[in-house]
Amino acid sequence: MASNDQEKEYEDCLGCRIVGSSAFVGLGGYALYQRQLLLKSGQKGKKGLLFLGAGFISAGLYRLFAK
Repeated sequence: MASNDQEKEYEDCLGCRIVGSSAFVGLGGYALYQRQLLLKSGQKGKKGLLFLGAGFISAGLYRLFAK
């Protein structure tokens, strides 16, 4: 028989969620910034960086607000 402690779902503290979320959002922002530099230079990879940046920002928001 499992005890009640083992059945509880793990939850991050608020500080952990804020730090993790800001890391994801920062990484997404950096990818979008690099995309802007590629737009000016005319190199390939613009669409990939757009999806990557949006994905990281979405992951950060999900991590912050999901319970």
